[in-house]
Amino acid sequence: MQTSGESSRSQNYSSNVLRTLESIWLKVRTPHFMLFFSTAFLISFIILIQLEASATLLINMFFFSQIMVIFFAYVVVRHGVFDGKEFTKDDEFGYEDFDHKNNVYTRSSSSVINQLRDSE
Repeated sequence: MQTSGESSRSQNYSSNVLRTLESIWLKVRTPHFMLFFSTAFLISFIILIQLEASATLLINMFFFSQIMVIFFAYVVVRHGVFDGKEFTKDDEFGYEDFDHKNNVYTRSSSSVINQLRDSE
C-alpha cells in the first residue's frame, strides 16, 4: 500500500514527465528543428549507404523519411511565419524581398532569422 508521501512523489514525477514531454514537443514542432533533424537524417542515411549498412536498416530509414517529409511540411505550414504583404486581386505574383529597379535584395537572412525567433 502506498503512503501519502509516495503518492505525492509519483504524482510529482508524472507531472514532471508531462512537462518535459510538452517542452520537447514545443521544440520539435519548430521549422528550425525539423530542418536540422531532416538534414542530419539525410546525411546519416547517405553515410550508411556508403558504409554498406544492413539493407533492412536502410529500407526502414527510407520509409521513415517519407513520414518525416510529410511531418516537416505539416510543421512548416502549421507553425511557420509569413510576414509578407497579402496580394490583392490586381497584384501580380512576385518576390517582395527583391527590388527589381535597383537590382538588390531588401531583406537580409538575419532579419528572417530574427523574425522566426520572435514568433516563437
